[in-house]
Amino acid sequence: MDILKSEKLKNTPVNKLLIAMSLPAIFSMFVQALYNIVDTIFVSWKNDSYLDAVSIAFPLQMLVIAFAVGIGVGANSLVARSLGESKVDKANKTLNNSIFLSLVSGIIFILIGIFIPRVFMQLFTSNENIIDYGVSYLSICLIGSTFVLLEISLSRCLQATGNMKMPMIGQLVGAITNIILDPIFIFLFNLGISGAAIATVIGQFAALLVSIFSYTRLKQDLMIIPKYFLRPDYEIIKEICIIGLPAMIMNSISSFTIIILNIFVKDINYAIKVLGIYFKLQSFVFMPIFGLMQGSLPILAYNYGNNNPIRFKKTFNLTLVYSFGIGLLGFLIFMIFPKFLMDFFNSNSDLKEYGAFALRLISINFIFASLSIPLTNVFQSLGSGIKSLAMSLLRQLVLLLPIAYLFTLLADKNYFWLAYPISEFIVFCIFLPLALQTIKKKVNFVQEISFL
Repeated sequence: MDILKSEKLKNTPVNKLLIAMSLPAIFSMFVQALYNIVDTIFVSWKNDSYLDAVSIAFPLQMLVIAFAVGIGVGANSLVARSLGESKVDKANKTLNNSIFLSLVSGIIFILIGIFIPRVFMQLFTSNENIIDYGVSYLSICLIGSTFVLLEISLSRCLQATGNMKMPMIGQLVGAITNIILDPIFIFLFNLGISGAAIATVIGQFAALLVSIFSYTRLKQDLMIIPKYFLRPDYEIIKEICIIGLPAMIMNSISSFTIIILNIFVKDINYAIKVLGIYFKLQSFVFMPIFGLMQGSLPILAYNYGNNNPIRFKKTFNLTLVYSFGIGLLGFLIFMIFPKFLMDFFNSNSDLKEYGAFALRLISINFIFASLSIPLTNVFQSLGSGIKSLAMSLLRQLVLLLPIAYLFTLLADKNYFWLAYPISEFIVFCIFLPLALQTIKKKVNFVQEISFL
């Protein structure tokens, strides 16, 4: 199996290989983006204040995903390594200890869902209706978060065995379930924002059932063994956490950033609402780019290790071109059709005008981000993980928040939306020469690298 995979990475035409390896990941990312936006669209058509509540609640939902991804990444790596070393028992223990970690995390978020939502909502608004709506939504989502924690952990372990199909089917089942149930619960049963939360949790449960079915009814390399997750192995848990902690931190940064931005702009009319809309919409631009990165990373890394600069160059160039194409398309859609995008959220005329203004400004960042993100792949493929981490921190935290804060000190605070493109531009200018320098030092074929 390893030889066949190596031959594929070595001999398959780069463009064909890149597309074949990226499309499943892009599809999964697109489904995830759809998952993220469905609730927001439906609740906005029921009650305008629901949109405020969902927008404010979004960072805590992202925090759940950050924990799930951290556990999943750690388990995925350890399962794959254990199977590669023919340590099947350790791989099974890793799967089941990831279940234990997911259950413990679920208990933590249940407690957060019981005690934190009202305090959290009060940080951003004094409107009692919005606070009550947010508490209803967050409480249900957080109390039911065990399902998504388990689903992501089980799916990542399946992926570690080479099974990409069932996790993708699980995501699709979850998204479709959510889309079908949202209007039924929100409008037909008149449950409002609580109905949206219930539909989300049921969708996550449906996706979890697909994962459980995969382990219990289909032949897999791994097995769910209750005695392992009921009696956890703390050495394996330690390994999972060490491997997964960086991914958990990076995903948590986005949640933290949105929380701080919401605090910065809470006094700007419509700003929190539009920021929430933007984060749901931008995922349709960035998720395909991240899927492309998942496909290109192993090709870059393999050809670096195989000392094949020509294929590295082609992969690098094609990744940049495709990523820039996605970013450019997103930029054009946001610039030309911002009011159309706002119409999905049942915007009144004032919100639509402000949203169109904001989306046009913030969409400039797609141009620079679509060129910056592939550079992180270069650093990762060449083993320069610290540079990749530093780049991500600058993009999402170190530059963005101070620049956004400075804009809120101006007489016209509405231009704080430019903080995104400005920070992305600075990061690109810093890390482009650094990426080329890293390539020159590690591979010594920088003269063969071009961008177009």
